[in-house]
This record gives sequence, structure tokens and C-alpha cells, in this order.
Amino acid sequence: MDRSRNRKIVILVLGILAVTAAVFFSKELFEKSPETYVTGTIEGNHYENKWIGIKLDVSQDFHMHTKNELKQRMQEAEEEKNLLMDMCVSNDEMGSMTIYIESCENTALTAREYLEKKRKEMLAKSGEVIIFNDEGEFSKEVIAGEEYECLKISYSLEDLSFCSEYYVRIIDNCAVMIQIDYDPTVSAQRDELFDAIQEF
Repeated sequence: MDRSRNRKIVILVLGILAVTAAVFFSKELFEKSPETYVTGTIEGNHYENKWIGIKLDVSQDFHMHTKNELKQRMQEAEEEKNLLMDMCVSNDEMGSMTIYIESCENTALTAREYLEKKRKEMLAKSGEVIIFNDEGEFSKEVIAGEEYECLKISYSLEDLSFCSEYYVRIIDNCAVMIQIDYDPTVSAQRDELFDAIQEF
């Protein structure tokens, strides 16, 4: 199998893993509160969500998943009603960016605590499908004028290396998470996705 085809398969697997991990995590922590969050809108390669306070436009190199495609991905992951995949943009060669919203009505988790639980769950599964190369690094980042807690962690799958960045903030008893997955050898594409996020 050539490296390009192998990479496409791995990106697909990573997408499925990302949804599955988010679903597993949400089952442990959150209960649905349908009126709590507000979904964004998608038109072509443009996404905006006034409630989160961000918008973005991506180039034609990326595929902005439609609402129907997002729904299908969540159904394939047997998603429960407490998790919303609000946006996903991807490229087989360059990686992806996904925005999740989860109701945390009955918890008092901070964004850092949310990420710490996620990190522990991920590391506990190291070696089953993917191998984590580090234990993750925490930081803070301002995105579209708002402060997010950030977890950056690297891992290997088959013969390829990847990196995931998770940016979380709590809004109206909901956890908003921006997840960016990319090959660190082509980090310029990660920067393109990150820089596409604009203040609404």
C-alpha cells in the first residue's frame, strides 16, 4: 500500500476514533439539555455560530461537511443525544478540525478539568489502536477573543505520526471543544485551519 493511500485510510480511522472518543467521554459526564446550546450554520465552505462567537471560511482544498454528513457520522458512532458535532472540515492529506458541543448541566467541571479527564481516558487506551508519544501538554489560548484551555498530544498510528489539539471553554453550562488533528510534518495546514477561525 502506498503512503498516500495509507494516509487517507489513517485519516478516516482517526475521524472515527475522534467521534468515538468524544462519545465515550460524554457518556461518562453529560446529560442532554436540548435548549442549552445553539447550533451553527453551514453554507458551502462557510461556518458560523453566533452563540460560540466564531466563524470561519476554508479553501476549496478542504471539505466542509454538511449537516446531513455530520448527522450520519454521529449515527455511525452510535452517538447519544448529549453530544453535538456542530462542524467538521477535513482533507485526506492535511487533517481535520471539528467543533463539538456537549451539555454539562449537572456537572461543575472547568475547561481544564474537562481536558484532564479526556487526557486520562485517551492515555488509558494507548497501545490498543494508537500509541501516544507523550502525556499531553496543557496551555491557554485566545481564540476569537475568548480564552480556551488547550491540550496538545501526539501519537502514532501504523507508520504515521499525528498530533491532536483540543481547545475547550465552558459556555452556559456547555463544553465547547475545537479539535484539530493533523500530521506534524505538514503543520502549515494546521495553521491554515487554526487561522481560519475568526471572531463573529
